[in-house]
Amino acid sequence: MASLRLAILLCLVVIAIVDSKLLLHRKATEQLRGTAIDISDLMATLRNGRLEPVDTDAGGPESIPANILPNDLWGIHDLVLAGYGAVFMTKGSEGASETQKAAYALAGMLPKVHPYEPCRKLTQQALANATSEESAVIAVADASWACLPAKFNEHSFDAAYTKDSLGNYDRANSARNPSVLDVSVLGACQRSAWPRTCSYWSSLHAMAFRADALNLGTEFMHAVVPLLASGSTFCAGCTLHFSALHDTVLSKSFMRDQAAGF
Repeated sequence: MASLRLAILLCLVVIAIVDSKLLLHRKATEQLRGTAIDISDLMATLRNGRLEPVDTDAGGPESIPANILPNDLWGIHDLVLAGYGAVFMTKGSEGASETQKAAYALAGMLPKVHPYEPCRKLTQQALANATSEESAVIAVADASWACLPAKFNEHSFDAAYTKDSLGNYDRANSARNPSVLDVSVLGACQRSAWPRTCSYWSSLHAMAFRADALNLGTEFMHAVVPLLASGSTFCAGCTLHFSALHDTVLSKSFMRDQAAGF
């Protein structure tokens, strides 16, 4: 479990470098700096949109850092859907196919690792009704917006990556840095200059905790690493550096099939 946490923290540091205005909980910041703290003191349970102390005897690991609200997790939609779109991969390539399989794998894990309980239920329903891999990814992505308290949809943002953006370079490019129109519904990401990056950080942090606690760490890492290395951050520099740090775990075909960013 320690190796999973170390790997996840490395991923998050790379992404969070571009977001100096991210409002981190003090203890979460201390953890990233290497200060030893009690993980049970760091985590808090989400119930009815509020944060309460963890109760390990009442439903298991349902926890996220205290500054993060459920609405901050909207980026899970983009991580799954834009991940499936393989925005910085060569179209039709073996590497792009690997990325899509990773997105589908993450979509399939959300009924277990999504930090917000209503979203675990809704994503499960979306998977049950899907008729193909692509329809499952689209349905789960939409469910991961609709299940949050703000009930997000494409009109909740100044630009949004949607199913119509799949395989469409111009549409994807127009949604490279979307902002939530009503930032009052957000918590840690309310003032972020990089809203999607902030949401990714918040979501990965919280999902990694659940994956670790549920012994799904290996599967979670195998799904997330290709998605971040294939352009789901919509940041060419971030993708380049992340790929360089993880080239030993990414396949040769994946590294070969990476394409230029925006």
